[in-house]
Amino acid sequence: MREDVLKFQLKLGIQTIMLAIVVSVVVFFFTNSGNKIIPGIFLGTFISLLNFRQMAIGFEKAVCMEESRAKRYGTIQYGIRFLTVTVVLFLSARSPYVNVVGVIIGLFLLKAVILGSNFLKFIFRDSI
Repeated sequence: MREDVLKFQLKLGIQTIMLAIVVSVVVFFFTNSGNKIIPGIFLGTFISLLNFRQMAIGFEKAVCMEESRAKRYGTIQYGIRFLTVTVVLFLSARSPYVNVVGVIIGLFLLKAVILGSNFLKFIFRDSI
């Protein structure tokens, strides 16, 4: 894998973890059930970053394949990522230690980081 792609993934990962820490601190101070939501936030963040990494590796492999094989490979990889999220959400809904809302928040944090960084690049594109 190219070094610039790895740096980009690492940067997004660090920003997502930092956002998870900020959201966890806010949840801790402003909710009564913070001890269940905070582990859910970090579990969701971990699964989101894992899926993001798995998607990047899958794209790298699929680019080198012929079209029909790449389509099948991509569909299988998507199914695996979808199944992972489904199992995590189901188990967190059944678990007394993790709040499913926290897991959902954690799953969306990577998306928030990506959209937020692109929005900031769009807003400040003339000043850079």
